[in-house]
Order: sequence, then C-alpha cells, then structure tokens
Amino acid sequence: MANGKSKTAPTSTVLIGGHFAPKVRRALFLVQAQPETAGKSLKQLLAEAINDLCSKYAKRRPNAVVETRVLLEPKACEICGKLFVRVIGEIGEKLCSGCEERLIVEKRNHERTLKVAKRERPDSRAFPSAHT
Repeated sequence: MANGKSKTAPTSTVLIGGHFAPKVRRALFLVQAQPETAGKSLKQLLAEAINDLCSKYAKRRPNAVVETRVLLEPKACEICGKLFVRVIGEIGEKLCSGCEERLIVEKRNHERTLKVAKRERPDSRAFPSAHT
C-alpha cells in the first residue's frame, strides 16, 4: 500500500462508463421516476439498455445485471459439442458463443449474396423463352 491504494481481489464486474452532458443524467432520472420503472436503480436501467442495444444489433444479450444468485449448468453446444455454462431455466441457450457468432456472420454473408444475385439476375421478360 505504498501509493495509498489498497489491493483488493478482483470482482466479477467491470466499470463501463462515459462522460455525458448533464441533461443525459436528468433524462435517466426522469425515466427512473416513471411508474413502470418503479423500484429499479439506475444500474438496473442501464443494464436493461445494454441488453436492448445488444439485441438490436443481433448480438447475444449479456444479461448485464444479475441481481440474485443463479444456478448454472454445463451444456454441450449442438454444433461443435464444446461445453459452455448456461443459466438454468433460460430458453434458447443451445450454442456456444463461438458457434453463435459464426452463424450470425454466415447469415449476414448469405443475405449479402442473395442481394447481389438479385441485382445481377437478368430480367426474364427481356429474354423470351424459345418455347413460346
């Protein structure tokens, strides 16, 4: 403790923050004051916003805040067989994060390929078939 800072064991959380205009904090307090968010802390509301942001961009929801202790169980990925840990009772946890990310990338690439193919496909009306 030579520099005045005590050494503590690392926790299972990390700081995620940023500097915003004061009106952003006021807006968060107004959201917190709404009847439908009664009893939620700012930390819980920010966690909800992070989860929604991840869902919007097709990423796995990180479940940013888990207020209570949860039971975990090992589960085998349905694609590669790799074991991963999931929360007991959560629906849809069938793939490890690596396979889930690969599927998302493959889906995006497939959609791009379809768009290109549709643009490059000749119009069938421009070339009448010989059988008519």
